Amino acid sequence: MPVKKIKQSSAPHVAGASTVEAELLAIDDTHRVLPFTMPRTNGFKAGVLTSRPCRMPIIFERDQLSLFTAGKATYTGIGGEIINVEPGMLVHFRRDWTGELVVHQPIRQVYGSCSGGSGIGVTPVLADVARVPAAEDWGPVPSPLEGEPRTSGIVLSKDGQVESGVWVCTPGKWALEVGRDEYCHFLAGRCTYTHESGEVIEVVPDTAVFFPKGWKGTCQVHETVRKVYLLR
Repeated sequence: MPVKKIKQSSAPHVAGASTVEAELLAIDDTHRVLPFTMPRTNGFKAGVLTSRPCRMPIIFERDQLSLFTAGKATYTGIGGEIINVEPGMLVHFRRDWTGELVVHQPIRQVYGSCSGGSGIGVTPVLADVARVPAAEDWGPVPSPLEGEPRTSGIVLSKDGQVESGVWVCTPGKWALEVGRDEYCHFLAGRCTYTHESGEVIEVVPDTAVFFPKGWKGTCQVHETVRKVYLLR
């Protein structure tokens, strides 16, 4: 499979994130990564990471939200915390999490990372993220241009400047100005983001996107969407 080439965009994105081929890292032959934001875009990184079976020490220097889409692995923290990951699991690794990673079967994760969290507390984990009910009603979208879009979701973690979770929205259209840097990975539905410059970003399931703070345009949800998100 050819390596995906990321086009320049007002909101860097990649479709088919769970299957796209990643590039070989220069540091070793165990991990491959396909970044789809410029390095440290507004303090954010996002990409697709694959890892072959291995055992290695690991430390997260920044908060990282990872959606695992293939394989099995175990993260063991220095304090004894054990996180067994498998496909469909969403994990918010906090800054300074330190321990060991054992990859049992080759894993793939689509991730966003940023600075700003405190690095304190138990690691937030959500299994079967594509189907778990979004039990919190977050109300209608203010001042819609079309339809009556309504939102719901789950807050996975809220720590200082950093928030992660699941967001669901029903069909409709509204004007949008992004107030905080946001990484998101769409799991279901279909929508169109149109930047004020005229650029059109079509979103289908398994599209990962980074919206920088200040992005302006419209969002039109055609079929109810579900995404995981990381805000800073």
